[in-house]
Amino acid sequence: MDSSNVKVAVEEVPKKPIQLIKPIEQNLTFATIGISPFSPGGEQSNLTLSAHVGKILGGWGYGLTVLYGLEGAPSTNYAATGTLIDNYTTPNSNYKFTSETKTTRLSVIPSFLYGMNEHIYLRAGMGYGSRSLYWAADEFNFAGTKTGSIWAKNSYASLSGLELEGGINLLFKRFHIATGINYLGLLKSADTKAYSDLWLSFGLNF
Repeated sequence: MDSSNVKVAVEEVPKKPIQLIKPIEQNLTFATIGISPFSPGGEQSNLTLSAHVGKILGGWGYGLTVLYGLEGAPSTNYAATGTLIDNYTTPNSNYKFTSETKTTRLSVIPSFLYGMNEHIYLRAGMGYGSRSLYWAADEFNFAGTKTGSIWAKNSYASLSGLELEGGINLLFKRFHIATGINYLGLLKSADTKAYSDLWLSFGLNF
């Protein structure tokens, strides 16, 4: 028998596809709550709470961020530009600003999440935001005696409209950490100042 005519069948081993990005297999809902500790380059005299909730579906997800200042706006009809109250018309009286300030804050931002892996998700969002700054002033008569106190809304540092958000969500089993930076003032006018703040929140995955 001529061995050169014998054909040997070789079974091919199927090749496994190479996956550059490993699929993320998780489906969960999360809820966090925290604070906005400070605002880069702006006054933030009142505590601002941050709440962030959402859902993760594998490698992507969606969320909603709400920032809310705990103290309401003081009652006032005055508006300040620079160091002057524009509409101050009280007769026989003058005023002097003090160091006391108050701020109000409201932000509602829907966002999209993209998973780098099962623990790290990048987040970007766009929505509505508002922020107002109020200055306190003492009133004096022309003899120099204090007669009262007033508030004036600083028009330069108070604005509302389109707000952007970027941040990171970190997942560790049941524990969830979310942090972000928000920017208010993308479409601001020339006579107003943009505002940004940072926030950090902690919560659970369900």
